[in-house]
Amino acid sequence: MSRLSFPVSDLIEGPGLLAASFVLGVLLHLGYFIHGEHHMLAYRYFQALLALPVVATLALVRHGVQPVAALGLVAALTGTLLLGLFTSMAVYRGFFHPLGSFPGPLLAKYSKLWHLWIASRSVRNFEEIDKLHREYGPFVRIGPNELSIVHPDAMKVVHGSASKCSKGTWYDSTPGLTSMHSTRSRYFHDLRRRSWAKGFTAQALRDYESRVKLFTQCLTQQIAARTGQPLNVAQWFNYYSFDVMGDLAYGKSFDMLETGGGHWAIDLLNDGIYYMGTVGQAIWAVILFTHVPILNRNFRRFLAFCEKMIDDRIAMGTKSQDISTWILNSPSMAGSGYTDKAWLLGDSRLIIVAGSDTTAATLTHLFYHLVKEPAHIETLRQELAPLKGEFNFTSLQKLPFLNALINETLRLHPPVPSGTQRMTPPEGIQLGNTYIPGGVNIIIPFYTMFRAESCFERPTEFLPDRW
Repeated sequence: MSRLSFPVSDLIEGPGLLAASFVLGVLLHLGYFIHGEHHMLAYRYFQALLALPVVATLALVRHGVQPVAALGLVAALTGTLLLGLFTSMAVYRGFFHPLGSFPGPLLAKYSKLWHLWIASRSVRNFEEIDKLHREYGPFVRIGPNELSIVHPDAMKVVHGSASKCSKGTWYDSTPGLTSMHSTRSRYFHDLRRRSWAKGFTAQALRDYESRVKLFTQCLTQQIAARTGQPLNVAQWFNYYSFDVMGDLAYGKSFDMLETGGGHWAIDLLNDGIYYMGTVGQAIWAVILFTHVPILNRNFRRFLAFCEKMIDDRIAMGTKSQDISTWILNSPSMAGSGYTDKAWLLGDSRLIIVAGSDTTAATLTHLFYHLVKEPAHIETLRQELAPLKGEFNFTSLQKLPFLNALINETLRLHPPVPSGTQRMTPPEGIQLGNTYIPGGVNIIIPFYTMFRAESCFERPTEFLPDRW
């Protein structure tokens, strides 16, 4: 066995090697980590952080270094390298980052971990963001490379049809699974959207009406059967919306209205929504956790359930008209990096998530305001009376007060109150007198935006007539 020709103690005690390790950490940041996106490689970096010191220690021992000395040397070098890396990151993010002039919490400059911590303590992240805007103003730095924006021009510039902004890094939160909603590729989003659009034409919606009416009748019967008893209407609206979307996505409901109870897969889904509301604030943490079996067990169980449901739906064929009919006939997504089955699985999951919890939340808040202000109930009854109980998509779409109630409910209680993330184009964007650099993650917190005096008069009041 070969031996090192110089004392290891000199290596450990001498400052040169440790200084070189520190400089290497700085260079890693300036030459590599400061460029591009790295969140998708979080697990690989974690593996390297664990494996390389072990390999280096074993290599030193193999060349005759005492194990304790080898371990000490590698630990010292690893520590100083990480110190150099994180020192460089802190200096850059704190003093030289393009977002350096924007106000916000001090810790937000350096890491999204502060946001993860805040979100883990409160399931109402949108209220925490609202507090920040009240303290810091319309532009708040909520991460090293992320802004929260409340500005009258922001909706058009960021979310408008002509917007040059793209989806932000948050949309990479489900590795191995994709959908029209989660893909960050404009090309594949547009390609997939063509199939989705066919499932939401006026004719397609009329085709679904008879099926939706059956679930609506079941809901009203269950409520009527409990007349005079305390009723958790939010729970029953959840049963209703998930049953409807299960039927439209998989050709069969979850039978929650019939049984008057929950479904284990939906419970897993709700747990996942809570998880994304906390850990999802630091997307690299999501990527890291999804690779740890004990942490992603429920996620894998839910995906297995979705896969079985979609396999059963495929076996049914396309004679039954539902949203899946059009998705099953989607063109090949070759070149996207995902199989067609992965797209189908992701889109079927999207139908459930996007159409159920959002609908249930809106119904719950709408009925809350109706009960709180009974005068609206009488006005609504008068508008509905000419229909004589024969409701359909076309007739309901023409009722101004009903739609005003829905719009005002969505304004005060947006289903996604914290907003959806976007990334600014390379040339950046201009909002009034404020320039936002390119390549920055931005969100418009809808809860705060729709209650801002700069956007609405008497913004905190429920006023359907404004529509």
